Amino acid sequence: MSATFSAAKFWWRLVLVLWGCSLALAVTPHLWPGLGGGHAVAIASAVAGLLSFGARWRAEARYQTAEGLRRHLLLTDALPDLPDQAEVAALRAQASAGPSSDPGPIGPYFTSGATKGRTRLLQNIEESAFYSTHLARRTAHICLAVLTLIIVGSGAVLYLGAVWDDPRTPLFADAALTAVATVVVGGLADLTRGYLSLARRADDARLKAKQVDAGRQPTESEVLQAMVSYDAALASATPIPGFVYARMRFRLDQVWSDRSKSAEPTSGVDGGPEITGSA
Repeated sequence: MSATFSAAKFWWRLVLVLWGCSLALAVTPHLWPGLGGGHAVAIASAVAGLLSFGARWRAEARYQTAEGLRRHLLLTDALPDLPDQAEVAALRAQASAGPSSDPGPIGPYFTSGATKGRTRLLQNIEESAFYSTHLARRTAHICLAVLTLIIVGSGAVLYLGAVWDDPRTPLFADAALTAVATVVVGGLADLTRGYLSLARRADDARLKAKQVDAGRQPTESEVLQAMVSYDAALASATPIPGFVYARMRFRLDQVWSDRSKSAEPTSGVDGGPEITGSA
């Protein structure tokens, strides 16, 4: 499972590199009109776009397989009855066989102490959603910072060009506007929106699982609703980058461990652990 997630992230990194190439190809004719002809730039841009499309398709395929394996782990850890083994075998056949570049979890993947059954499954969903919420929120903040930097930098180029009355001001203006349009349309804004959506929806799934697991035996319908809610949240964004988890995992593990040991809410009206400070 970890190797398949790692493969999905590799393909997404390739998508970002190709987006960067598209940005460079879009800006270059404005800054250096003498470099290459319009046809060459157009062809290179089209090739980068096609490669980006192919890399994204591959990344999404890897991610779907990895999520299927994660769901299998979630169920086998919590329920006494094993899922459909034919489906599991098909997922494993599609999984990546290489080593994983992502850091592994600290201790067991799930830490619920409940016996196997619906309650344990709900607690596993709540734990997974807790991590997804904070990791997605941090990733969204990183994407938003990069997006803001590009937009502000482009605005600064426009302003300085106007103040200095440089004869190349129209070229800089075209380059700045093209950069903003390429980044926004190219997907960075969409990535930011996706991670913010994942953080919000994963937190909703965590609250739903926590509310159902309230000292009574949950019904099958309630468990399915919580599981579907969390799966829908994960489908709203791309995989969390490995470096974000590497930086936050020790603190998140500590917060979750402290929360699990306490029967009382640690913060907030919903009883969810509060994460403050920088990773």
